[in-house]
Amino acid sequence: IPDIPTIVKAARKVNPNIVIMIDNTWSAGVLFKALEHDIDISIQAGTKYLVGHSDIMIGTAVANARTWDQLREHSYLMGQMVDADSAYTTARGIRTLGVRLKQHQESSIKVAKWLSEQPEVKTVYHPALPSCPGH
Repeated sequence: IPDIPTIVKAARKVNPNIVIMIDNTWSAGVLFKALEHDIDISIQAGTKYLVGHSDIMIGTAVANARTWDQLREHSYLMGQMVDADSAYTTARGIRTLGVRLKQHQESSIKVAKWLSEQPEVKTVYHPALPSCPGH
């Protein structure tokens, strides 16, 4: 589990103007709010969590005010757009995102706790466990 604040701080120390991006797919942009951690651009594969059924290929990019114009310009020049069906299907998936994420969280905590009790397992890194750095 990366120590995001330390990584961002080190990068900004080397170059205060560096553009920092993160693949925020596994948090679905909900469980980890990247822009609140001095990240400039947060990207995610919407196919995984947002859509919920892996039947649409879509991605997202969210930027802070400092990098928004640059991101928008590059997206325009690259011809990136989404069709109406993909937008609708993604919106449909977002309706159940909270329920799905809650179930994933509960299940992952059960598995992590079970693993931490196994004598064959030395360490379990799960953000919800107090033993995890950055908990």
